[in-house]
Amino acid sequence: MATLSTPKQATSIKLSIDTKKAIEHLAEQENRSVHYMLVTAIEEFVTRKQEEAEYQEYIKNRVLASEKRLYEQGADNLTSEQVRNNVKQFLLTIK
Repeated sequence: MATLSTPKQATSIKLSIDTKKAIEHLAEQENRSVHYMLVTAIEEFVTRKQEEAEYQEYIKNRVLASEKRLYEQGADNLTSEQVRNNVKQFLLTIK
C-alpha cells in the first residue's frame, strides 16, 4: 500500500455511471472517500497480479527443474520426449 511519503501522480479514469454509483455507495457504507476506495482497489489489484506472476514463475521453475531431473534420471515408463511434451502442455496452461 502507498504511504504518505510515497510520491504520487494524478491520473484519471472513465467509469460507467453504474460503477461510479456503486463505488460511491460502497465508500459511504465504509465511511471512506471515493478516492480512498479507488486507490485501495487499484493497489490491491496490482499486488495480487504481482503475486500471481511471482507464483507462476515459481511453478514454471519447479516444473523445469523436474523436467531436468527426469531427463537426467529417467522416469518409469516415460520417454524423455513424453516428459518434455507433458511439461510443455503444462506450461501452456499457466500462461
